[in-house]
Amino acid sequence: MVARDRSKHTLMRVTGYGKPSEDDIAEAIGGALSAVSVLCTDAHPPYAKFAYRRGIHHEPLNASK
Repeated sequence: MVARDRSKHTLMRVTGYGKPSEDDIAEAIGGALSAVSVLCTDAHPPYAKFAYRRGIHHEPLNASK
């Protein structure tokens, strides 16, 4: 998993094989996000669940558009 902020700081973590679970996401980037963060991801449901439970705005991106 790769996270990048507006200051171009990059955080990279291995979450395992396949799509990450909510717990995988929390372990990988949970400590780097705050309530003012915007989480931009694909539409994989655990991302939305992770963001909702932590009060973080989630913006699912559609790569086909």
